[in-house]
Amino acid sequence: MANADADMPVIRCTSKHSANFYIRAVQNFLKGMPAKGELPAKKPVEHVEVTGLAAAITYAVAAATAAESAGVGKIVNIETGVVMVRPDYPAGRASEEHGVPSISIVVDRVVDGKDVMEGKGADQADKKTD
Repeated sequence: MANADADMPVIRCTSKHSANFYIRAVQNFLKGMPAKGELPAKKPVEHVEVTGLAAAITYAVAAATAAESAGVGKIVNIETGVVMVRPDYPAGRASEEHGVPSISIVVDRVVDGKDVMEGKGADQADKKTD
């Protein structure tokens, strides 16, 4: 999907959980989590990739747009495609590969209305030319 950084978390949406589950997950990654009981606090991440296949595409879109609507994230990249899959049906059923639609959405963290990644690309480009 998207050219993800090695440290960019990827949330793979499926139809096994509700859209609200993924909405909370994306926002928790972008805002960070306070310590809870024996669990340590988690720092916010700079960006997160949200992906979905077939019916889960709507969950991925809902999670990314909810983060943007809540003001904690900004959608910076959307990629769509078709992934070829081979079903694992029992013997006797058709098992030919077929295409499944997919989506990948990169959401950057927003702090005080400003995208934390904005301008970092320009800084890195300046360093390369020096």
